[in-house]
Amino acid sequence: MHERGRLLGRPLSGGLAAWCLILTLEVALLRLVYPTAILLVEQAWAGSALLLATLSIGLSALRGLTADRVTRMVRVKIFAALTAAIEGYPPLAPPGEPSIEQLESEIAKGVPWVEAMVAVTLPSLVGNAAALPVIAWLSWVRVGTRATLIASGAMVCGAVLGAFIAGQVARLGAVAWDSYQPVARLIESGFRGRVELGIHQRSGTHREGLLAAVARWSVAERRVFVWGSVAGRLVPAATALSALALATLA
Repeated sequence: MHERGRLLGRPLSGGLAAWCLILTLEVALLRLVYPTAILLVEQAWAGSALLLATLSIGLSALRGLTADRVTRMVRVKIFAALTAAIEGYPPLAPPGEPSIEQLESEIAKGVPWVEAMVAVTLPSLVGNAAALPVIAWLSWVRVGTRATLIASGAMVCGAVLGAFIAGQVARLGAVAWDSYQPVARLIESGFRGRVELGIHQRSGTHREGLLAAVARWSVAERRVFVWGSVAGRLVPAATALSALALATLA
């Protein structure tokens, strides 16, 4: 298989693309398990529905194993790209470029994000999108057009609200990360310069600066936590209220 994509500026191997496709298909099949089980129960095939639900446990485990394999393959690709970048990095950092410590922090932040995007986010989005037409058709056949449109409209409202909150969380997360960098630098400078700070009696000033930086970072980090908590509670409530409102207006 010679399909190629791009990951960190390097070719994406066909093997990794194939495993991502398998993971996407597993996500789509899992989304179709329970609608199919409901149809089997309606046809008085409860035993088959129970068997299908039981098999879905194994499929979930297989999905986890596949996601683990994809994650490890992506990690190999990422660090191969990082190794090449490190080998080509100039001995003296160009003016205006971040310090080595800052680059290390960015790598620590970025690697899990890329792994989650490839192994979780993208397969889930594509798999759910692939299963959605089938679920919508089954809903239209079993409960009718009106109920399907009401449920679809409510889900769209919840998705829009969820997307807005996700954007806020992403923005606040970036702010919290930026706010943490002064904390990391002050901790590092405190360890490296602890003797000089003691000699020049500047330990108290360093401590005050560190505590002030921690206070700023804590405020930003708590905002991320609050918005994440709001998403977990508000989106389901908004979806239910939207369904009630649409049912009333219909």
